[in-house]
Amino acid sequence: MSGYSSGSSSSGGASLAIPLDVMIIAWLVVIALGAIVSFYGIRVYRKTGERSMGFLAAGFVLISVASGITWFGLWLWGANLAICEMGSTALMAGGFGAILYSLRTRTP
Repeated sequence: MSGYSSGSSSSGGASLAIPLDVMIIAWLVVIALGAIVSFYGIRVYRKTGERSMGFLAAGFVLISVASGITWFGLWLWGANLAICEMGSTALMAGGFGAILYSLRTRTP
């Protein structure tokens, strides 16, 4: 089975099916772009030492790189695609929390 179905067609509606190869390419793009954004965020944090920039960079790492690696890790481990998405979503929530905290942090 090479698709991910997130809908039911029992009521006559069309189901939404995303091919696995499209999901893999999408996650690779997310990981690559997230790694670039995180790299620059960490670089600015190291240069300025601002805590808010550190939390911002950590948030982007969690949202993109960590969630993507978790998705691939669970998928390669043999987990159901829904479990892979749940693990990634949990890390994304943590990343958004770190970004929110970075926006609320003030420099002394």
